[in-house]
Amino acid sequence: MTDTSEGRALLAAATAEGEWAAVGNDIGVVIWSSDGPGLDGPVMIGNAHRDDAAHIVWLHNNAEALLDAVDAVGRVRALHRASDALNDGSRVCLSCHAYTGFAEAYPCPVIRALDGES
Repeated sequence: MTDTSEGRALLAAATAEGEWAAVGNDIGVVIWSSDGPGLDGPVMIGNAHRDDAAHIVWLHNNAEALLDAVDAVGRVRALHRASDALNDGSRVCLSCHAYTGFAEAYPCPVIRALDGES
């Protein structure tokens, strides 16, 4: 499973809380936080190129949801794991078999969907 603790620690240590926004023009963009600890207004985070600022702001504002999604995928992968090899050398998904009673070949449809296969 992917460890997201470093990403969560970085997010918790962000210098400014709240939603971030980028304001500017083609020359430069200033990134602002909607609030900060103990402050009554926006906090300037820094300057960036417009395209970079859009990425920085989007990632900051969506980081927690992205980390939650990575954790959820890891939990699903931990459930849908392969059995030891059967007599014929094939493997089955232990989770699918436990819930349906049928021996679903591994990788099962859930793992294939997570891997981007149909």
